[in-house]
Amino acid sequence: MGGAKRWVLAPIAVLAVIAASCGAGERPGPVEQPEAATVEVALSEFAISPSEIPAPPGERLSVIVTNEGKAQHSFAIEAAGERYETPVLDAGGSATLEIPPLEAGTYRALCTVPGHEAAGMVGALVVGEGASGAAGGEMHASMGGGMTAEEMARMHEEGVAAFPAETQGVGGQPLRPVIDGGVKVFELTAWEVGWEVAPGVTRTAFAYEGQVPGPEIRVRPGDRVRFVLHNQLPQPTTI
Repeated sequence: MGGAKRWVLAPIAVLAVIAASCGAGERPGPVEQPEAATVEVALSEFAISPSEIPAPPGERLSVIVTNEGKAQHSFAIEAAGERYETPVLDAGGSATLEIPPLEAGTYRALCTVPGHEAAGMVGALVVGEGASGAAGGEMHASMGGGMTAEEMARMHEEGVAAFPAETQGVGGQPLRPVIDGGVKVFELTAWEVGWEVAPGVTRTAFAYEGQVPGPEIRVRPGDRVRFVLHNQLPQPTTI
């Protein structure tokens, strides 16, 4: 019996020594993540401003995106085989897009709403040594066109205060169908138009029925409908 007790106590003593050794070391504290650099981006018909967005290499980036246009827009960055994208933003809406640390280089920026990329809503995220983050994550590097972050913020506030601005052209107008044998037939023509996005500022847009956004089509459940599309754009299109 005495031998049996010795065999039981031996492993318990060993476990006690191991436990004491593990408890002697200090537990590592939480690793603090560095604050992200920030930059502001404005969307309109049909442009991304600034078109070249500076960012520091190897740092997280928070992109504050605001839709200053009249139509819905979104914002996306394509990098390292991934697409980082905001939801579709209504006029006056905003969202923050978080981008992980990227190596130095140029990455594609675009609006993912169908047709807007082709209409010119493209840009670039330029990651380089010249765009360094400052305390609090604010980016003081010069923005596209020589603007600082503070200047861009002031322009953003002025744009919001001026919304909605009086411009030529009205989008989203109802499109009336023609009834053919009980079928509602909607005819659409796509062509390039000059669209006033701000007082005195005109951009080329790909539009349906000359409107940005395109016409509103309303139908009832159970309706039979047919759509006829006439393409007068300089490139193929589909609906």
